[in-house]
Amino acid sequence: MQLAILTGASRGLGLAIAEQLVDRECTLLTISRQPNSALAQRAKVRGSKLDQWALDVTASDLAPRLEAWLQQTTGDGFDRAVLINNAGVLGRVGPVDQMDAAALAEVLRVDLEAPAVICAAFLRATRDWRAERRIINISSGAGRVAIAGWAAYCAAKAGLDQLSRVMALDEARLPNPAICVETSEL
Repeated sequence: MQLAILTGASRGLGLAIAEQLVDRECTLLTISRQPNSALAQRAKVRGSKLDQWALDVTASDLAPRLEAWLQQTTGDGFDRAVLINNAGVLGRVGPVDQMDAAALAEVLRVDLEAPAVICAAFLRATRDWRAERRIINISSGAGRVAIAGWAAYCAAKAGLDQLSRVMALDEARLPNPAICVETSEL
């Protein structure tokens, strides 16, 4: 049995991933600003366990709540635990000097800071689990190729790619390492 945690699951790519996961009859926790009633119905029909948290990934209580939830779960009965950081925002398009500080900060918080904090909570809470642990950070070509007007998004995705690489190196030193990848490595 698989446990999956997915951010940004209410629409787009995240919803498509969530639908595939519920079709596999796994236990799925989604973290999105809005729950998706069609996904809940699909999970019910498929016999998958679905828990939807209506939270912004930048909420200050998300990481402690996730860590506590995972510790309570204890990993028993799961052969795999997967965290998929998919939530992201492009933000306002335009030269960086034409963006206000709050808009720049929001993109960096959603696309880089939140995944880093969520990864840390996942790794801490599942460190002693016997299950295979995997972190998949959904990246973008914009993390590797500069796009005019997308400064914050490109920077955040490049940072997310590097975060994934560093976590993979750190985990490789441990006896029960989590596999950490960015989508370009899939």
